[in-house]
Amino acid sequence: ELPAPVQSNMKLMMERASHMQRLVHNLLDYARLQPATALSPLNLEALLDDTLTLVSIPATFTIHRELGVITWTTPAAPLQIALRNLIQNAINHHDRPDGHITLRTRQENNTLILEVEDDGPGIPEREHQRIFEMFTRGSQHGSYEGTGIGLATVRRVMELQEGEVSVHSTPRRGALFRLRPPSQDKALT
Repeated sequence: ELPAPVQSNMKLMMERASHMQRLVHNLLDYARLQPATALSPLNLEALLDDTLTLVSIPATFTIHRELGVITWTTPAAPLQIALRNLIQNAINHHDRPDGHITLRTRQENNTLILEVEDDGPGIPEREHQRIFEMFTRGSQHGSYEGTGIGLATVRRVMELQEGEVSVHSTPRRGALFRLRPPSQDKALT
């Protein structure tokens, strides 16, 4: 039975506290990142299944898979962290309540390529490098109050594995994030 202004302020405080809690958890996750060493043949389809259970996917979103490669020798945990962040990012920063995300795997030379592509608002080219910096959010973030750590985590995970991440996007045409874990030969040495 609090007055409306007090209720509004309480709601704002709860939202800010929740945001701070997400920030602390994300910073702890980032600080705990270590190079992975456990190598084994990895079933990428199973990895995607497991990863999707960790992501909050609205019922209005469609996830499509185009798996050209099913098995690859690489540590699972770093890929799962990167994929989880990219998929959740595609959902959180989408400009419509419905959306389509495509997950792809393919081999190029002796390198695995994993792609996460969405049909969201896209990212201006001038922001392609900046979005991977800590506490940075793109100008297309809309109303989602993220922490600005997700894409920095993806970059850090890939750096620790001696892999790469890149983005290809234009405004209003979606975004494609490409992961290149180390080649099997390099991962096995």
